[in-house]
Amino acid sequence: MSARWVTWIDDEAATVELDRTPDGRVVARIESATGTREVSFEVALAQPNGERLLRSDAGRSTPAWVGPDLRGERTISVARKDIVVRAKRELDAWLHSGDDGAGSGAVSVAMPGRVVKLLAKVGDAVEKGQPLLIVEAMKMENEVKARRAGVVQSVLVSEGASVEGGKVLMEIG
Repeated sequence: MSARWVTWIDDEAATVELDRTPDGRVVARIESATGTREVSFEVALAQPNGERLLRSDAGRSTPAWVGPDLRGERTISVARKDIVVRAKRELDAWLHSGDDGAGSGAVSVAMPGRVVKLLAKVGDAVEKGQPLLIVEAMKMENEVKARRAGVVQSVLVSEGASVEGGKVLMEIG
């Protein structure tokens, strides 16, 4: 099973899909503004200090080290070159989940979809992380959650409505 991540590598946006092959190799498919590339490697050796030795398909070995998670960012050193990487699960990025917009009361989604169910109405007190509505996109139903606590000030959509990516659906004051 693969995992997809929205990432920022040295401040350049990219999407990374990671798959593990039956023989234990890792395949990374990286899509960015500069194109798509695929890298396949195996973790050949793990050192006590956290360093790993990555072996490419060409048989070359490269030392790599992943630093601790510091507020959603990690420094990764590959072949002694430091790269700052921020990553978020693709679904969380699509739903705007997390603390990246916690100060804003605007509730939106990044992709177009259809409102399946409203779970909050004007005047409701909501907590951070509480589901507010369900939006169907790409044949999947997704809960859109509050990024902050507050009171629902306005609901700008109705059940069954089609919504555009980036459009404000609710406001929390």
